[in-house]
Amino acid sequence: MIRSSCRVYICHLDLDTDAPPDANVLSQTEQRVAQKIKNAQTQAVYILTHVRLREMLGNWMNIDPAKVTFETGWNGKPSVSNEAGPSFSISHSGRRAAIAITQTAPVGIDIEQERDRKLDRKTAQRFFAPGEAAALKPLSDIAHRSAFTRLWTLKEAFVKATGEGMARKLNSFEIDITQGSAIRCTSHFDWSLNEIEMPQGYRGAIAVNTTNSVEIAPFSGSTSLEEYRVA
Repeated sequence: MIRSSCRVYICHLDLDTDAPPDANVLSQTEQRVAQKIKNAQTQAVYILTHVRLREMLGNWMNIDPAKVTFETGWNGKPSVSNEAGPSFSISHSGRRAAIAITQTAPVGIDIEQERDRKLDRKTAQRFFAPGEAAALKPLSDIAHRSAFTRLWTLKEAFVKATGEGMARKLNSFEIDITQGSAIRCTSHFDWSLNEIEMPQGYRGAIAVNTTNSVEIAPFSGSTSLEEYRVA
């Protein structure tokens, strides 16, 4: 029996290159949230990301982006109110953001800008799963910074996909990144973890609750639910 692949569409956003968004499509709640954000860059990223998300979902479901409605889970994770709507996840770091969307299974995305954080070693040893902490411990400072950010994005994508967020302990699941691109969640075999292409200085990853192969595709203006079903 041939199993179909799970296609996840990714949309990359950049404050420096994206056209200014039409904030009028945002709900009153989203506009109030944006107004309360004091940092100008963070506010701009928030508006750009939520406008593009509405445009993607509206195009996907063939409705006006302004008419897309959301509901939130117990921990605040948003989802499309319409049960037939796709699964989606958003993430931002610095002046960049990314959106993941799929019809097949729960998805989570995380992007991180690599930074020289002094507490990364202590964080890994204290909060990561034993196998993860052991793999990071002998690394040089430069290698540790890269591996830590890589692993952090994968773990963040996982907890965002499950809907638990940081309510879930980071040592309650374990990810093996020691085999190059063959990333495995050794504690949860029904999950697929994949890195996504990012500009230099960034890391990105998605987590999908599927045992099927995952195909990552760019989201375009022509992407629609009908196209996905045919694929």
